[in-house]
Amino acid sequence: MGLRYSDYSNIQRQNIKEENGKFKIYIQTKKTKNRVIIPCDAIVRDIFKRYGNNFNNLPRAISIDKFDRYIKEACRAAGLAETGRILADPEKELCDCISSHTARRSFATNLFLERFPSYNKPLSIISK
Repeated sequence: MGLRYSDYSNIQRQNIKEENGKFKIYIQTKKTKNRVIIPCDAIVRDIFKRYGNNFNNLPRAISIDKFDRYIKEACRAAGLAETGRILADPEKELCDCISSHTARRSFATNLFLERFPSYNKPLSIISK
């Protein structure tokens, strides 16, 4: 969904609405205080079904420290261990530099590059 950890970890069941068979998440972001509508594709709808017994239809939020550690482990398993990408620390492996914020930015970039195939507008910002 491309959310910041602070927003993802605070989604409640009442933030998830179904309209004409399509799910959307309505939240006010913590950092910017913007109200946003996030359309949910088939993968997110499958997650809602799988975790339907949880209080927010999503997997239980883990701490940001664990979240970032798991991302680093996944990147290492995917072979992202090259060095020399960080000028300030050229011996540091790429997988050790990736965090939840990197994942958020990558999500936004990949969605942009796909030209939003599922929706005309992937994210709506509602004026305050």
